[in-house]
Parts: sequence; C-alpha cells; structure tokens
Amino acid sequence: MRLFPPALDIGETEGFVPQKDIFGRVQIGVGLTNLVTSVSESLVIVLDGQWGSGKSTFLKMWAGHLRQHGLPVVYFDAFANDYVEDAFTGLHPVLLTPA
Repeated sequence: MRLFPPALDIGETEGFVPQKDIFGRVQIGVGLTNLVTSVSESLVIVLDGQWGSGKSTFLKMWAGHLRQHGLPVVYFDAFANDYVEDAFTGLHPVLLTPA
C-alpha cells in the first residue's frame, strides 16, 4: 500500500517560506534566479528527477520567488493536462490570461 502526503498549498507569490521549504532549496532557487536574470540570450532550463522528488513543489516555490522579484512567470502543469492530445490545447488558457 502506498501512502501519499497531501500536496502543499503554495500561494502564487509565496516563494520559499521556511515552513514549507523543509529541504532548504531556497539557495537553488536564488541561484537559478541569478542565472535567468543575468543571461541575455535564450535559455532552456530542465529540472529532472524521480517521481515524488519535489520538482513541482520546487517550481511552485520558485515561481513565487520570481514573482516577488517582479519577474514574469507562466506556470503550466503538463502532468495535470496530460489528457489532451494537442499540448497547445492545455496551454491556450494559460497564455491568454492577462498578467
């Protein structure tokens, strides 16, 4: 039997609050923020890890951190939209929502 803890509720502008960032990943987020704000060319960042390793939680916290610093963020949960045949169908509402 597998037990799954409930997902953390992370607000859109919450960032890396110590009560929820129990693995201390704020330094990774700060480092990535420094990277994306200092590079002037196109950049692709890949976050890879095993299922359940905290990728989505990290990305939600990092998105909040970026928003706190006034940086634009589009958060799209591809796993939650995995049921559509055309990936752009799931992206359509995200891209049309005003910032």
